[in-house]
Amino acid sequence: MNFMAGNMRKVLHELTENNNKINTILSSMQESVIAVDMNERIMSLNHAAIRLFRIKEGWQERFFYEVIRHPDVQRFCRRLMDDKKDIELEIEIYDEKNIVLQAEGQCSKTPREGSSARSSS
Repeated sequence: MNFMAGNMRKVLHELTENNNKINTILSSMQESVIAVDMNERIMSLNHAAIRLFRIKEGWQERFFYEVIRHPDVQRFCRRLMDDKKDIELEIEIYDEKNIVLQAEGQCSKTPREGSSARSSS
């Protein structure tokens, strides 16, 4: 029993450490990164995506289209989900300033994971 508890603590520590590393990398990126699961719920966003799309608190586990209200970005995500293959395209966002995103979407090969989209302006 103690052996299993020790292993469980070790695995939990490794998972926490890996999660912290990923969060550090994502938060330091200038590109916007949005990870969406196969049910179209947001798994993760980095600070650049939050700023670009002016996302408010409470986005965790909400549907992508409820949080990201830009129709071209929604179509991009839907196409990525439907086609289940990596895609790249430009998306123009007209706001106070015109932004052209080079959007890249990668669909995970494992069904329980999701897909992620990365954009740079």
